Amino acid sequence: MIDLTSFKEWLLINGSAQASANTHVQKVASFFRHYEVLTQENLNSFLASKLEAWNGNSTNLFLNAMKHYAKFVKVELEFPPYRTIDSQVKDFITEKELDEILVKMPLIFDNYKKIKVILILLFELGLRPKELKNLKRENFDLKNKNVLISKTKVYRDRKLPISDATCKLLSDVFQQEVERENAFNLTEQGLGYIFRKISECLGLKKEFTPYSMRNSYAHNLIKRGVKLTSLQNGLGHKNITTTLGYLKVSDEEAQNEIRAILNKKRRK
Repeated sequence: MIDLTSFKEWLLINGSAQASANTHVQKVASFFRHYEVLTQENLNSFLASKLEAWNGNSTNLFLNAMKHYAKFVKVELEFPPYRTIDSQVKDFITEKELDEILVKMPLIFDNYKKIKVILILLFELGLRPKELKNLKRENFDLKNKNVLISKTKVYRDRKLPISDATCKLLSDVFQQEVERENAFNLTEQGLGYIFRKISECLGLKKEFTPYSMRNSYAHNLIKRGVKLTSLQNGLGHKNITTTLGYLKVSDEEAQNEIRAILNKKRRK
């Protein structure tokens, strides 16, 4: 596949943040996994194949990345307009949906135990991808069942609890593999690959990314009755209004929740 190292360097030189540059490279790489040359015909065919599979956010991220790449290689192309995003509701998965995904991990990965614990940690702790990558095994206190999150986006350390079952999984995984770069010997690109492979192999309709797991974490805890201030601390937000952005629900979800409450009240 085409080497995108110089493209990433160009993005960084021209002011892109590291995370944005990584996202652009990943999106462009997804195109070149199917085509060897960037042409108008190939671009149109690729977009047509993703029309139903991708939501508005995924499409717009791809278009933005390819526009930058076209500028980098000095190729003139016609791009469709960005897709209108009807709702600001972000995709998330439920605990039941996560369990259904975890059951199928042995069919997708040889090192499925490590992948399983990574997914569970993201769901249970709501970590940012960079926070997961920065974790060292010394950050984990399995005896007291917690993990110290340091080197965060807001430069404020926080200590988060880990469930008994997750502690057991972590202990098993740490015994099987020696720590080299970080706790899971994982790069942000490697983490992105894990999510893309799961999504492709299982044909997931929802957007399934490391960041969608933060949305899942937030929705799961709120449904369990966790206070908003506790959620703010868990997500590592300075401002609680940022936390509120993770809690938007669709009209359908809101109606279902209200209907459940009304029906429960009538049965009394």
